[in-house]
Amino acid sequence: MNNDDLDKNLDLDIGDDDSFGIDDDKFEDFQTGQSLKQAWKENPLVKIGIIVAAFVTIVAGVVLFGGKETQTPTSFIGAGSDVSNTPGNEEVSPSYREAVQEENAQRVEQALRDGGSALPVPVSPPLGRLRTLEEEQAEDPLARWRKIQEERQAEAAAQSQQPQQPVVTSNVVPELATAMSDQMQSILDVRKPVSPQYMQITPADFLEKKREQALAAAQAQAQETASAAAAAAAATPIEILVPAGTIEYAQLITEANSDAPGPILAQILSGPLAGSRMIGSFSAEEEYLVLNFTTVVIDGLAYPITAVALDADTANPGLVTDIDRRYFRRVILPAAAAFVEGMGSAIAESGTTTVTVDGGAAVSDSQDLDTRQELFKGVEEAANQFGEILDEDADSVEPLIRVRAGTAMGIFFTEPVTKGEKGAAAP
Repeated sequence: MNNDDLDKNLDLDIGDDDSFGIDDDKFEDFQTGQSLKQAWKENPLVKIGIIVAAFVTIVAGVVLFGGKETQTPTSFIGAGSDVSNTPGNEEVSPSYREAVQEENAQRVEQALRDGGSALPVPVSPPLGRLRTLEEEQAEDPLARWRKIQEERQAEAAAQSQQPQQPVVTSNVVPELATAMSDQMQSILDVRKPVSPQYMQITPADFLEKKREQALAAAQAQAQETASAAAAAAAATPIEILVPAGTIEYAQLITEANSDAPGPILAQILSGPLAGSRMIGSFSAEEEYLVLNFTTVVIDGLAYPITAVALDADTANPGLVTDIDRRYFRRVILPAAAAFVEGMGSAIAESGTTTVTVDGGAAVSDSQDLDTRQELFKGVEEAANQFGEILDEDADSVEPLIRVRAGTAMGIFFTEPVTKGEKGAAAP
């Protein structure tokens, strides 16, 4: 009988005796005297009973005899710590340092491969400690006095002690020292020291400083001269001979001619300077001459003045007695030369010229000049050259303006005429 048959028999209804397939006759025969071995082989119910009995026996043995007594937990008391210093302040061991460095290197390589970042583990302990705030304690005066006394006693003891002279061990060989000294002396005798040579070098801004000094000296001298002149002028009494704005009568002694510019001379006829002579110059302005006087001669001494001549009839600052506008040289001759030049050009170019247009092309036909036209062509060239000469002459020719000698006029003084103790000698 196999296990499958056993499973089929277990599925039968236990309440029904027939479901186990047990024959009552066979059971009676079992009771009457069949052996246990035969019952094991022939009767499955015996097998089931034996298996159940064995299982129950094992469970009962485990429950009754298999348990162990509960042991009482043992208590331990930790030993004292052998840490004598604050952790983290001492140098780490070489093996620990190498292990941490390898770990840091692996983290860096992993960060490079992954594209991330790595934070290294610090190896060396932090240097120093955080300082705690300590309350300032008042210094004990007695302790301070004792400290000062101890310092004074230590200084006095140090001063009283004399330094010991060092023991010098002489290892010098006298003969060798003498030989070296003689050799050095011979070298010094042969090679005498060269005397130093001195050279004076001027700085780069030497010339500029010299110029500045010369300029400063010139300015100082000019200031001194001006100051001296001002002091002399202040010391010299000033006498006003003619106030500014005064008009006196005078007569022109020399002629003023625009073709011959030069100095002019006039004599004062009225006022405190009557009989004195004035020296000046003139300039041509349009059709007038303007006469300016800068010097007056009084008793043989020249004094500076500023005066201008006025027309006695019109009080005009410009004077004129004769004028020649020179129209012939300035206008007529240049016009005649231009006329001759134009006429000669017209006659010379009066030859017949025929222009024929054929299909958009222009054809010009001119005749040669005859003798008459060639003559006037030469006249044109000559007139052109002569006209240029006359134009240059006309540009340089100015009207002739004259103020005759003996002309009466007024003298207008624009600045006062003063007289000091001394005047410049008249030329």
